[in-house]
Amino acid sequence: MTLSLEFSAVLALLGLVALGSYIQTASGFAMGLIVVGGAALLDVVSIAFAANIVSIVGLINIATALHRQYHHIDISAMLPATVGVLLLTGAGLYALLYLSANALAALEILLGSTILLASVILLLRPQPLARQSPRRAHFIVGAIGGLVNGLFSVGSPPLVLHLYRQPLPFPVIRATLLAIFGVMDLLRLGMVGATGHITREVFVVSALCVPVTVAVTLLTRRYPPLLSDLQMRRAGFVLLVIMGVGLMVY
Repeated sequence: MTLSLEFSAVLALLGLVALGSYIQTASGFAMGLIVVGGAALLDVVSIAFAANIVSIVGLINIATALHRQYHHIDISAMLPATVGVLLLTGAGLYALLYLSANALAALEILLGSTILLASVILLLRPQPLARQSPRRAHFIVGAIGGLVNGLFSVGSPPLVLHLYRQPLPFPVIRATLLAIFGVMDLLRLGMVGATGHITREVFVVSALCVPVTVAVTLLTRRYPPLLSDLQMRRAGFVLLVIMGVGLMVY
């Protein structure tokens, strides 16, 4: 089976997946932002193609990162957020397909704005709430995340800001985020597959990316970053700002 993509495009995607896997394993999110945003900025593949790659590869990254960590998942937060995700992911996917065909420039500006918002959230260190948010709050944030997930296979910004404010240990927040993202990826893949937009080329490129994300995730878990949490956030902030601004002015 041959690829219509140039070798340089595949190589760029592999590099973006490696970088995204490293940052997501260390911080709990950002893989989709880096892969989709980087692919759009470098103009190696379409936003829709990159989002489909993220949905497949993201599942592998999450399963690897959550290995033996499932007991940390906060079910009381995950379940209502998941219901919200189920509600609006389809609307986001419909918007992606429409904008890809009719308003590509607007889609790139929207992606750039989403990445800039995520960069600010990454740098923030929100004070934990005195009590955990009610189920309806988890549901509302999950619905917003589902809309963004349908668009870019990236539902992280609203969910990250919301869960980082919960009075929970970091391993619980990280595992819960990853579990919700896993549900998002499964749901989006099912919907995209039903529309016939998961091509053989998507599967081939994803298969090439899987060993990369598994290796980087395992290495990052075994050898955590030497940078402090704040330094990691600052590095991620700079990277995402460059991508976001680049997409908006490109």
